[in-house]
Amino acid sequence: MTFKYQHRGQPSDLKDSAGEPLYKLFKAIKHQVERGPVDAVQKAAKYTLNDTGLLGDDVEYSPLTVSVIIQDEGVEAIPVKVLNCDTISQVKEKIIEQVGVSQQPEDSQQNLPGEHHALLEEENHVWHLVRPTDEVDEGKSKHSSMKEKERTKAITEIYLTRLLSVKGTLQQFVDNFFQSVLTPGNAVLPAVKYFFDFLDEQAEKHDIRDEDTIHIWETNSLPLRFWVNILKNPHFIFDVHVHEMVDASLSVIAQAFMDACTRTEDKLSHDSPSNKLLYAKEISTYKKMVEDYYKGIQQMVQVSDQDMNTHLAEISRAHTDSLNTLVALHKLYQYSQRYYDEIINALEEDPAAQKMQLAFRLLQIAAALENKVTDL
Repeated sequence: MTFKYQHRGQPSDLKDSAGEPLYKLFKAIKHQVERGPVDAVQKAAKYTLNDTGLLGDDVEYSPLTVSVIIQDEGVEAIPVKVLNCDTISQVKEKIIEQVGVSQQPEDSQQNLPGEHHALLEEENHVWHLVRPTDEVDEGKSKHSSMKEKERTKAITEIYLTRLLSVKGTLQQFVDNFFQSVLTPGNAVLPAVKYFFDFLDEQAEKHDIRDEDTIHIWETNSLPLRFWVNILKNPHFIFDVHVHEMVDASLSVIAQAFMDACTRTEDKLSHDSPSNKLLYAKEISTYKKMVEDYYKGIQQMVQVSDQDMNTHLAEISRAHTDSLNTLVALHKLYQYSQRYYDEIINALEEDPAAQKMQLAFRLLQIAAALENKVTDL
């Protein structure tokens, strides 16, 4: 419910501020992943931020440009860049990405001329591009097995430098997204200020004076509940498909964002996870951005109930065609039923709710909907 509130409360922030940097970050990661070999079996890529999805072997490849003619779209060929090591399905995906994902046909429905004329023998098997580290041919001695594992480990460590190379290429896109979300100069929407003030009121009401606790509340309600969710799932707001390899890199950036929102300092060493080490130098800068963002919200003029109602009314008018009021009311009613007694007690004790007789109104709604829930 918190995610829904933040999502509906700041659509203009997604569209006018953070949306473009997030989309560019997604496209940059996708470009990095696809510019090198991708193991279709192990879901590993040569260029990635995630060490668990790193293609360890040095696979030779070269770029190709294929000319594509789309049926019913004219005879003009469209150039599409692929790799000579791409699978047929990977080539299909790169071709059909010329249109929005919601309009794309399934790659299994698309035929490439010659795709059924294999250049290899019929008794082919699916092979891994990367040899598993624990794979040892029968008959090898224990000594040679250990040497093989050490060699594989050494090669893996060498290729970890590729993570830093990809990180450097993507750094500006990551910084731009973080700045769009956390820069105090950007307008903080009334929904955020109103909700943060509500959390402060709850802390005061329950005599909670620990700043770290309040910080955790605020962090869980907006940065972690909303922005991390959007960052890891860009398809929530964009017409895109997120492949496993792209998702793996987005998860590393999301982890850096989460680390920036915590007040605790991680003690890192050579044994720490690579995703922690990758952005270790930038975390202090990101933490300062988070701190300044929270201070900026605190210094804002308080948003009154009337101003918040006006803000929500504007959002409702802007999204009249995309919102189903009956479904939304039904969902709220279902939520109220799960915590019915707690909500009634809270409304009866709250002075503002008493003036508006909200507890009595909820009782009336429950009575009216008791036998009509299935009609909504």
